[in-house]
Amino acid sequence: MAHASSDHPGGSIPRNPRVRLRLVTSPAEVDYLPADASMLVARPMSHAARLRWLAAGVVGTVAVLWYALWVLFTENDGTLWVWNTVWVLVMCAALISLWISFISSWRGSLLKREFSDMYPAFLAQAQAIHGTVAERDVTAYNGRVTRLTATVDYTPPGQPPARLIARMTGNARSTVLQSDIPQAGDAVMAWIGPGNDPWVIVQFNKEWATARLPQRQAKAGAEEPEESRFVSELAELTQMLHRGDLTPEEYEDAKGRLLNE
Repeated sequence: MAHASSDHPGGSIPRNPRVRLRLVTSPAEVDYLPADASMLVARPMSHAARLRWLAAGVVGTVAVLWYALWVLFTENDGTLWVWNTVWVLVMCAALISLWISFISSWRGSLLKREFSDMYPAFLAQAQAIHGTVAERDVTAYNGRVTRLTATVDYTPPGQPPARLIARMTGNARSTVLQSDIPQAGDAVMAWIGPGNDPWVIVQFNKEWATARLPQRQAKAGAEEPEESRFVSELAELTQMLHRGDLTPEEYEDAKGRLLNE
């Protein structure tokens, strides 16, 4: 099965618009996916609506360009020509900005349509994998979250650790408080769909994550002595190398034996 990213934790992970973060209201919702795709991704704009916006953009572009040509070639007396030129440049810059926004919105609508069309297959084939929030990026206004992305570490069965970046879905932004969002170290559930560039839905609930904290701490505590022993022995070898007690070749041999234990 393909995964959202095969990079190891710590690598540079590009943001993927197919990876979404969903904050659910009850712990039970983390462990299953809703039957309706609109609960995960907002309904896409209809083809007719997109065509109407495209037609309006074309008409507006033609009008602005016609006005620009008229101003530049008819109103060219003295300093007035300079101000008209500046005004035309401002309008053209605004027009370019609007077209960039329109294209971005169009691409987003196509992604939403893609997700809605393939959601039955996603429900049937998605694999649930527990993950951990490594870090987050939050923007808040008046205590409410306006933007949230979370970097999630997870380990696919039989594969090396992987990392992905999930972005909070837009339909949740107006109601989310900072106390509701995941912190570094919190548990999440990643639903990974089929395909080479799969859709991934990362679900989180604060109560659900808190209930798993004692188990995760116990597991970390069980692993800590072995990890501490490795770190201390490696540090001792490094000190011996710096003191001259070991040659570089002896240091590499000893380190290799330590790593293979």
